[in-house]
Amino acid sequence: MQYQLIKSKRKTIAISFDRGGNLVVKAPWFVSDREVERFVQSKEEWILATAKRLAMQKKKKEAGDETPEETDGEDADWDEEDETDREGT
Repeated sequence: MQYQLIKSKRKTIAISFDRGGNLVVKAPWFVSDREVERFVQSKEEWILATAKRLAMQKKKKEAGDETPEETDGEDADWDEEDETDREGT
């Protein structure tokens, strides 16, 4: 699976899609590339489902069929902090 890796001073790993539909992974400097790869593989189901949903939305938009309700409130990113929040509730 191809993705753009951006390392910075952040504390968690996050996965998102840019406007072009490309997968972007952001990770802290101290996380190894191997650990990033394992994280990406563990989220493969979410990545594939989200990529498919975004592609369908793009097709609808190009065809002029998209309504605002179809995209409101939908996440196109995954952050470890989000998962922690969900587990705590």
